[in-house]
Amino acid sequence: MSEKSSTFAPEIDFTKTMKAKLIILALAAVMTAACSNEQTTENKDMNQLSFTTEQAAWMSTIACNEAKGDLVALESAIHGGLEAELTVSQIKEALSQLYAYTGFPRSLNALGVLQNVVESRKTKELLWVRTQAHWAMITTP
Repeated sequence: MSEKSSTFAPEIDFTKTMKAKLIILALAAVMTAACSNEQTTENKDMNQLSFTTEQAAWMSTIACNEAKGDLVALESAIHGGLEAELTVSQIKEALSQLYAYTGFPRSLNALGVLQNVVESRKTKELLWVRTQAHWAMITTP
């Protein structure tokens, strides 16, 4: 190295910074792909509540129990929500979105409770089938 170059800014390893940028870009692409939803052909009015009053009450109960961290009450609220015909996806999305307010550990615990409830309902051989009007619970033979 000459004396002139040592007075300037230190040398930057462009391969490391380029690798870091590529990794960040790849992560952003993966997150974008994972978070994108399929477009539905059905147009919805986003100003209308798509829940029934009972479903909204159970969703509120689920959210409150996650916020409190009361996992026992959360389990019964999830069962109640499923009985009120909330879908597993709706409950999962609500629990996932609450992490910003309740903290990531509580959100993960709540998602674990949801998973346990779904597994317990599967072992009881209850199936949720889509009928023309709504979701219905049937028992398997």
